[in-house]
Amino acid sequence: MTIDGVAHPQHNQKGCNVENSTNIPDMIANPQDYGFAWEYGPLNKGGMELTDAAPYMVHQNLTRMREVFGDDYFLNMANGTSGKVRDQLLRNDIFANRDILVDDVAMKTIVLQRAFGAKKPRASRVTVVEVEKLVEVEVRIYMADDGQEFTDKAEFMAHQIDLRQNA
Repeated sequence: MTIDGVAHPQHNQKGCNVENSTNIPDMIANPQDYGFAWEYGPLNKGGMELTDAAPYMVHQNLTRMREVFGDDYFLNMANGTSGKVRDQLLRNDIFANRDILVDDVAMKTIVLQRAFGAKKPRASRVTVVEVEKLVEVEVRIYMADDGQEFTDKAEFMAHQIDLRQNA
């Protein structure tokens, strides 16, 4: 939706979704209308530099971003997925298809998809195996001069010192 020549994409009540609610080509071409800018930096994976000019979003006008995308965008960012995880997923996407390294629009599209949750991370499964094992533990008992028993050597020695000082 455009009001007074400024983009106002609608957002899903469950969260901002770049595929369903925004115009990706317009976001790539006019990021300032959406409250962010494009900057470039190196992108490495496994010690190998994939590119020295990977695009990334820089939030410049948070008020504008809230107007355009709503609070859902920021709440989705705070869902427990760190920026480092999103960056790792982006590296994986680009590493899997290195041909896009020369296509600035394709790389920016992936950045936007990751930022707005349109590209979901791969699912993983964790299997928990419970193993019950009986372990025999040897317990040493230290007998103080006054007949008191201790299982902790430090407590035993401290008690012995106290006995000798008070004697």
